[in-house]
Amino acid sequence: MNNLKGKLETLCKELQKQNKLTQEEYRTTTETEQERRKEQSERFSATIKDVQVSNLSFPSSISSLPPHPPHRTPYHQHCLFFFMSGTRQRV
Repeated sequence: MNNLKGKLETLCKELQKQNKLTQEEYRTTTETEQERRKEQSERFSATIKDVQVSNLSFPSSISSLPPHPPHRTPYHQHCLFFFMSGTRQRV
């Protein structure tokens, strides 16, 4: 009977050790993942901020651009005509 009791106590102690190791591993993994998510969130925010700042240097609307390039050739006009009319023909 004492032998059986000793075996159970040994198994319980081993189970407690394994449980503590598992909890510590879980805690470490959780902390690592939280840190990784925080870094990614900071990078994402910085990228969004960079994009917002860089967009300030672009024209605020297309209407501020010239209506058409001054170097438009008859070929360009021909292509534009067929593009706008929905027909595709070769010149």
